[in-house]
Amino acid sequence: MPTVRDVHAEPGGPVWIEFAAGGFRVCHVGPAGPRGPLDVKAGGVGAAALAGAVLLVGAGTAADVAGWAAPGQVLTFLALPFVMMGLFSIGSVVVSAVGRGAGLILAVVLWPVLLIPGVRHWWRGDSGASRGAPIWVPADSLDGAWLGEQGDAVVVTVRFRTGATVAYRARQQAGIALRDGFAGLLRGRLARGVG
Repeated sequence: MPTVRDVHAEPGGPVWIEFAAGGFRVCHVGPAGPRGPLDVKAGGVGAAALAGAVLLVGAGTAADVAGWAAPGQVLTFLALPFVMMGLFSIGSVVVSAVGRGAGLILAVVLWPVLLIPGVRHWWRGDSGASRGAPIWVPADSLDGAWLGEQGDAVVVTVRFRTGATVAYRARQQAGIALRDGFAGLLRGRLARGVG
């Protein structure tokens, strides 16, 4: 029973596939997660905008003290857009933090309810198949499969009897194992080309 990791399903995302005598198992791998929180960037923009506003107001005040009333007022007036942008950015960070806090409290309160499978599936909006649980696909549910290449990747496109189509793509050793796994499973029914 060879297992092929580093496979990308389209549609479906990253998966691993385990081949067996009468079919194969597909396990969806969760996404890596966000690269960085957006509100940190907004906070940085807000801080920079407020710093620019402080500099402009400071320059305007210095010009006013030096007796240059008109340039001091102009510099102070130019600071207003920076103040507005800074306040908006800082406000978005505050709203995000409040939203996360409310979400955490809601999660703690609703956690016992989410232990009930029916409620959990309704909440996620799925049919009951967990993202991390392997899904068994019997070989007789396949209508056909085609082998292709996409750059240095091996692509196996599978059509199910329901009409749905999934393209599994893997590179290097995983691509070879993917090709060999489907060839062994389908016993010569793996066609070359696009289906």
